Amino acid sequence: MSETETETAAGAATTVPSFAEFASAMVPELSLEGFHAAYYRVLGAFAAGRLRRLIVTVPPQHGKSLGSSVLLPAYILGLDPTLAPKNPLYQGRYGGDQATRDSAYHQGTVWPWLLGPYIEANFRVYGKQFLTTAKELVAGFEEDMTSYGLCSIAEIYDGDPPHTPNGCISQAWSVAEILRSMKLIEQYTKIQNSKVKITSPKNRGKQ
Repeated sequence: MSETETETAAGAATTVPSFAEFASAMVPELSLEGFHAAYYRVLGAFAAGRLRRLIVTVPPQHGKSLGSSVLLPAYILGLDPTLAPKNPLYQGRYGGDQATRDSAYHQGTVWPWLLGPYIEANFRVYGKQFLTTAKELVAGFEEDMTSYGLCSIAEIYDGDPPHTPNGCISQAWSVAEILRSMKLIEQYTKIQNSKVKITSPKNRGKQ
């Protein structure tokens, strides 16, 4: 293969699908016609940075949530999985008018409910070795429970320090995932403190 052919092949392998193509692949039953085709073109332009602000106003049951709240964040993360602060789409502060807030909602804003799946995944990989880190992560919310929503956890936090709580002052899924994380910590603490020796199936017949 010549150098030109190699570059062409490499370029083809890294071609980024359009937002509409991504949506169709993720939701095969989705039919992008008329309004939805135009709507998804706009979302694609927003994801690419050609639009800096976006307010979506559509009648109920027209796929607004699927497009802007489910597929759009996933597509943007696929373009840049880290969405690092150097990314031009990154918005580290959630504030200002509605358009400014909406532009930051999924582009730098921290969602505490994601901590639950993160802690669970690490426990599955590292087991009780992750206990100390998990406890530190959950303990970080103790102060917040007296500063924003009394005895509760906010919907979102700023991506930039000091990570100010924002949005709904008492968000059910934030609270639920922190409680679930605490339950996981309790379970793995019991495993760590257990004196029961767990033998592998290979060694059971030798005892």
